[in-house]
Amino acid sequence: MLNYSYTARNPQTGKQVKATVQADSEYAAAKLISAQGLVATDVIMQGEKGGFGFKSKVKAKDRVLFSRQLSTLINAGLPLLQALRSVANQTTSKPFKIILSQVISDVEGGGTLANAMGKHPVFSTRYT
Repeated sequence: MLNYSYTARNPQTGKQVKATVQADSEYAAAKLISAQGLVATDVIMQGEKGGFGFKSKVKAKDRVLFSRQLSTLINAGLPLLQALRSVANQTTSKPFKIILSQVISDVEGGGTLANAMGKHPVFSTRYT
């Protein structure tokens, strides 16, 4: 088990919570945080300096822009993979590009979009 530091928001009170959790992966850590009724905003494995925490480098603005662009392209009739590739190519955030390339790879491999996004805590339960 690994230790993860996290920052989360309580959706009912709006208060920010900072704590640690033990889990096997970032995904598992995010699931534990979500099970507590919190919305994780940052999860970083302890010991990683400037590590690639799932939201430490992916801004809410980038996620909103991704959602809008993907929705527009799918509603315009583009196939899912083509729409995902197009949005990934337009994304300027390097960490988000990495995540999107993994999502694309999972979908290309026959997985569902929900399962592919579910592997990355950057996508809250609203996406999956």
